[in-house]
Amino acid sequence: MLDGVRNGVILEDQTSPLTFFWLLLVQCYCPKLQVLRLGWCKAITDDGLEALAQASPKQLFELDLSLTRISNHGLSALQRIIYISPVRSLDLSASDVQADALLASLMALKSTVILTDLKLDFLSDLSLRQMSTFFESDASRRLVQFQINHCTASTTETTPRAVNRVIQTALARNQRDIERSASSS
Repeated sequence: MLDGVRNGVILEDQTSPLTFFWLLLVQCYCPKLQVLRLGWCKAITDDGLEALAQASPKQLFELDLSLTRISNHGLSALQRIIYISPVRSLDLSASDVQADALLASLMALKSTVILTDLKLDFLSDLSLRQMSTFFESDASRRLVQFQINHCTASTTETTPRAVNRVIQTALARNQRDIERSASSS
């Protein structure tokens, strides 16, 4: 079902076998799309994400792909969407994407990433090294919320305490930077 909202459309279609078709309709009829929530829509695959990337949404602020069948193969389409759109909130929780591959993909975009909210609950293959590298990169500079509940670690060095320390340090740094820039303007 397409529900109209102010300045865009929220597409919530959890059961339709025509999901790819819905994304093509979004391309044609929703050029000012700002919020796209496809959570729990198992019909969304890498091909559907590719169709969305081809639509080149230029005003997309929120993208929810939780519990979809998006995999590592769809990361190049996701990169194009994030490069074109000012995506601030991204949820890939419980999708088929591997956490390390996603973080590497976001780092490749460097400073074009303006994510403030990233949710990666229930993903697999999260390493402390990749997460630390991500938080040291420009791709994480605006993050104020990072959620990784119930992720599967790729190595034994990824302990909850170590992960929490990396996240808390990076988010505190980002919050200080935001406050500093607000006070100087």
